Amino acid sequence: MITLSTASLYPYSLSRIFEMAASANFKGVELMLRSQKDNAYLDSWDIGYLKKLEKEYNLKINSVHVPFSFNDQPQNFHKILKLSTKLKTKFIIIHLPRQDEIGYQVWFYSFPFSLYPNVLVENIHYKKNYANPIIGYDSLFNIQNMCFDIAHALRSINQHEVEQLMSKLKNIRQFHVSWWDGKEDHLSIVKNTSFFQKILKNRKEDLCLELCPKAFKNLKEKTIIEELKKNRRIIENAYNLEENKDKIIEEIKENRHQETIDKVVEILETIADKYDQDDMMKYEAIVDTIEKVKSIYQRR
Repeated sequence: MITLSTASLYPYSLSRIFEMAASANFKGVELMLRSQKDNAYLDSWDIGYLKKLEKEYNLKINSVHVPFSFNDQPQNFHKILKLSTKLKTKFIIIHLPRQDEIGYQVWFYSFPFSLYPNVLVENIHYKKNYANPIIGYDSLFNIQNMCFDIAHALRSINQHEVEQLMSKLKNIRQFHVSWWDGKEDHLSIVKNTSFFQKILKNRKEDLCLELCPKAFKNLKEKTIIEELKKNRRIIENAYNLEENKDKIIEEIKENRHQETIDKVVEILETIADKYDQDDMMKYEAIVDTIEKVKSIYQRR
């Protein structure tokens, strides 16, 4: 499933976030639980209200992310587990502790992860003047089930190392998808389409777009929805590129004017095969052309 993290639009209320996620054609969200000091804190913990939002906007809460304050209060995990169970979410996301978070480390090492395969451990980044995570990037295979945050990885190791690591790790169950530009993380992936197309191509894990407010030119609703749609399309096309192409082509072949359609499809397939791994924009243009061909012949 491709989802949107509610943390992407943190200044907004949950109802507005769900509304914009639905307008951008997402089918699910990752719920970032809010801490007591945060605005709209109660909304993110109100199971009845959350179920109402799911129904109203036809969006499934696919995963729950622990609040930012969780590292200081891991003893409250039972409340998060209860909420996740009531909402029937697929995953609960927690962060790796840093080496100076002693209390959190004690909880982390005593938690029975083997009994809770739905609890995913998210990699965190190396950061100047901050203690390192207790598990480094060369040892992530020691985590039983993880949520791989791409921007956090890009902040810590280079792009090539990220690609290699993603191909080697067998414990990834979900990705957090966003960009790191050398200064800020959780940015839009639109300007780095080729990179994300390459690393996400035909992945089978869930993909969660996790941006931050700085990912948008401004926080006007129209701007947000347009940017979210662009990001979602890139992820969607990379997610199962070959299957999407084959499905469209098969749909065309089922229509009339078979010989003409077959010839057009043959030409477009050849072009698509050349570009689908190298240039997402050209591939999308080809797919659009295929859809236009389909539309023309359906009207005849």
